[in-house]
Amino acid sequence: MDIKDKTNLKMMSKFLGLGEKDNTILARNMEAIQKGQAVSNLKEFKKAELFEVGQFWKSL
Repeated sequence: MDIKDKTNLKMMSKFLGLGEKDNTILARNMEAIQKGQAVSNLKEFKKAELFEVGQFWKSL
């Protein structure tokens, strides 16, 4: 799912449950995000880091 307004960091941080200290990481990763990737807010990954969604690639 594509996000139309990738510059609205306040809204994305609130949705992901991230603090303001993670905004710079989130902004950098939103600029580099590609098809089939997502931004993490899971405990298994670092906050606001990109990871590939395996189910997305298998469905193409």
